[in-house]
Amino acid sequence: MAVTLVQYSITPSLLAQTVEDQVFSNEEKDPFENTPRRVVNEPSRVSAPEDMMSDKKAQDAGIGKIPYKDPRLACLLSLILPGGGEFYLRKDVKGIAFCLSTTTVYLLSFYYLYLGLTSGTQSNLWTGVVGSVLGGILHVVGMVESYNDAVIINEARYYFSE
Repeated sequence: MAVTLVQYSITPSLLAQTVEDQVFSNEEKDPFENTPRRVVNEPSRVSAPEDMMSDKKAQDAGIGKIPYKDPRLACLLSLILPGGGEFYLRKDVKGIAFCLSTTTVYLLSFYYLYLGLTSGTQSNLWTGVVGSVLGGILHVVGMVESYNDAVIINEARYYFSE
């Protein structure tokens, strides 16, 4: 089981090359890091000092700039902790949902496996086995979701970042 886990889930996620890696492979740093901001037909106006201060605060806070998220790191964090990749991507509600649901399914399946092994009843044993399989499927779905969400964030960064 451990060999299958390493062969089919961990190794491909570590060796995967994303589209961003292919695009930026010849460059040492991200070309979108210091791009100048575009101003599109903004009428000139005299602004009060409060307006200039709020614009400066917005620029310092990084509003309008979408940060790069590594899909492989998101996938690896979801492997370590269910929902961890979603927390890394700042999707807290989705991360909490994956964490609670996967942990609950795992705990219930281990409880039924324990009951099945100690009491010798086949129904508890099979319930635990099915629960373990469902927990594993839910865990892998969380990993794939965090990887895909990171790719979507990076695509939005590429197309919509200022």
